[in-house]
Parts: sequence; structure tokens; C-alpha cells
Amino acid sequence: MKTRIPFLSYLLVTLFFITSGCKKVIDFIDRPGDCCRIEKISYEPIDSWSPDKLEVVFTYNKYGDPLSAVHSSDVSGVVNHFFKYDKLHRLTGYMYTYGKPPGFLSWEKYTYTNDPRVIIDSLFSYGDGGWPGDSPTDYFTVDVFKIILDNRGRIVKWWDIDFTYDAQGNLEYPGETYTYDNKVNIRRTSRTWMFIERDFSINNVKQSLGSLIYNKARLPQHLYDAHTPWAFLQLEYNNAYITYSCDDAADAQGK
Repeated sequence: MKTRIPFLSYLLVTLFFITSGCKKVIDFIDRPGDCCRIEKISYEPIDSWSPDKLEVVFTYNKYGDPLSAVHSSDVSGVVNHFFKYDKLHRLTGYMYTYGKPPGFLSWEKYTYTNDPRVIIDSLFSYGDGGWPGDSPTDYFTVDVFKIILDNRGRIVKWWDIDFTYDAQGNLEYPGETYTYDNKVNIRRTSRTWMFIERDFSINNVKQSLGSLIYNKARLPQHLYDAHTPWAFLQLEYNNAYITYSCDDAADAQGK
């Protein structure tokens, strides 16, 4: 039996998601990667039953906010991602699903409170209808919990999970030891990527299968192994090649 949860009204603006190209009203975190954006990821899937190579194409609104990350071919078992924002350019909805809406596997609705460090996350599971409206029209379950930000706009608590960062600004993994490079983390190309993946790391985790390849903007172009914390957007790959577009005409091409 599904549960209906009343939603809070939108209150004061939080500046975390306000962006305009490479110029920001306020930056909570230094992000040199924000003058590039991901246009395409081509990858070799882990599953042997999948095609030899899959491709995810990214779209954006006029403010540079991601709107979708969708596979270019219709392949079963892979998910596509969709995003929506309010008039203040704050992320208000994130859906992923097989294929395209209206059906969905997960829909997260973000409600902003009068405390700029507290966001309410309403997580709807297995539903149909409503996108891109305010809420789904039908769903199986919903869980509601708080997202807590620190004074740099990073998520430090989600549900009952705490997130901590080392002195270099990289996410720490309890019980695990990962080495980071000194380049720009792929998620820093958009605040949306950092937020939905709850990873605001400055740098990239070094790959276990080989050295990363970077473009002139110091962003990774070739990822080897999705079994490290690299599983960007839940992609399962052995090799992934990223193509960017960059405002400063930096080398943006992947293979």
C-alpha cells in the first residue's frame, strides 16, 4: 500500500544550484571543471549480453543545467536519467528509469526549507505518471528524509549516512582506502552531478586497471573500471570514453 506524504512549500532561495555558464553568483566550492560539460559517454558494458559499445547523450537547458542523460539506442537493462529545476535553477526532481517517462524506477523530489543547509528529499519508488510535474501520480512507496549540507554546500548527511571529506577536499570511504589524483573530478562539471551522487570530491579516485587520460581542462577522458567509486550515473563499464564541450576550447574529445 502506497503512502501519501504532504510536501513542504518552497521557501527561501538556496544559492547552491544557481549557475550561469562559467560565472557564478556564489561558489560554495572551487570548481575549475565548470567551464566544461559532458556531451557524450561511450562505454563498453560489463554485461556480455549487451552490445559491444553503448552511448549516453547529455542534454542541457539554456543555463547549462543537465536535463537528461539518455542512451542513444534502446537496450534493455540500462537506465536513463532526467532532471528538472525551479525558476531559481535549483534541482527539484531527479528521475531514472528504463526507457523514458512516464514510468520510473526512482523519482527524488527536493523541497527547499527556510534553512539553506536543509533540503527535504522525497524518494518515490516504482511508479508511473506525473513527470515533469510536481509529484508522481502513482507509485509503490515513498520515503522522506533530510539532506544536510555543510557551509561549502556539500552533502554531509543523507538519510542516516554521514559523508566526510579529507583535507584535500575528497570524499572519505569508511573502511576503504583510495588514492586520488591531482586533476578535476568529472562530477565537478555540474553541481547536479555532485548533488545526486553525493560526491563533491575535488579530485578523481585513481583507477585500479590503468592511469586515467585527461583533456587540457584536466578532466578525465578515459575511465577503466566501474567497480571503484567511479560508477558515474550507475553506468557499468570496463572502459568509458567521455566527450566534453569546453568554453575555453580545451581539448574536449574522448575516443
